[in-house]
Amino acid sequence: MTHRRLALPLLIALLALPASAQASDRTKNTDKTLRADLVRLAKAAGGTGGFTVLDGATGRVVAESGGNTARPLGSTAKLLTTGAALLQRRVTHLSTAALTAAPLDPATGTLGGDLILRGGGDPLLDVARLQQVADEVQARGIKVITGAVVGDGSAFDALTGGPATSGAFDLNFAGSIGALTYERGRQAQDGPLQPDPARAAAYRFDDMLEARGLRIRGTPRAGVTPAGAAFIWAVSTSRGTVVKDINKVSDDFAAEVLAKDLAVWSGAPQPATTAEGAAVIRAAARRLGVTVSPVDGSGVDPATKGSTRQMARFVRRLRTTPAFAR
Repeated sequence: MTHRRLALPLLIALLALPASAQASDRTKNTDKTLRADLVRLAKAAGGTGGFTVLDGATGRVVAESGGNTARPLGSTAKLLTTGAALLQRRVTHLSTAALTAAPLDPATGTLGGDLILRGGGDPLLDVARLQQVADEVQARGIKVITGAVVGDGSAFDALTGGPATSGAFDLNFAGSIGALTYERGRQAQDGPLQPDPARAAAYRFDDMLEARGLRIRGTPRAGVTPAGAAFIWAVSTSRGTVVKDINKVSDDFAAEVLAKDLAVWSGAPQPATTAEGAAVIRAAARRLGVTVSPVDGSGVDPATKGSTRQMARFVRRLRTTPAFAR
């Protein structure tokens, strides 16, 4: 969470339009007082931020300070990422699935090959969800796996950081970005973050299965789901749950994962990249008549820029969409 980067305050006032000239005069006086108070508060806060207050009904600018100046968006960029996710219609859940291309001998419970754990870009994959998948694998009568548990995070590229670190691990994220990330890229609950989150998730899943009595002969590893693999079970997290997490706690990690999810959902060639996700976010804003310049999903990179007026317009217009109402 990066509250220190909230350098661009964003304010939207929902004001009722007056019906009479006398009411209009009172509104003008109220606007003038509000504008003066906000300017005073902005100056007292110091820094180089700005603000814009819009009339929620008309979009009229009520009060503003530096509203047209493009600045690093900081954590307010997450509004763009989550807004783009709500506006798209292709995907409503982020799933993690168990699959296999190997034959199962029902008499002995022997799976003659690998068991795949395929990530679908769920940033909130935790012990409870992974335990559900392990329960279902056991319920299918699998007792022996002659191959290995393979973690498939191939929907995303291998960069665990964002553009601010040229793709290298970024401490700001408090996680290793990937399409398959158990507990934000850990191998064990509350353990250290791993450089290969898909491999780490495979190790954790292997441990869960062995704790249930399954015998697994191979060593966990990262890999790709083979063509024709059969579905065993999946768990999912709703898009709305992910959006709520990002916006309530300013979750940089989840925002960066969601940016790459947006690239996947748009049909961009896989593996998905942050740059492709940023392009989807930029296009979503443009469809609402807003011009911003994101390069990541969280605003960690100062090159992600926009003005307070553009951001206020984005939120105001997003509020009117059916996706936001849901």
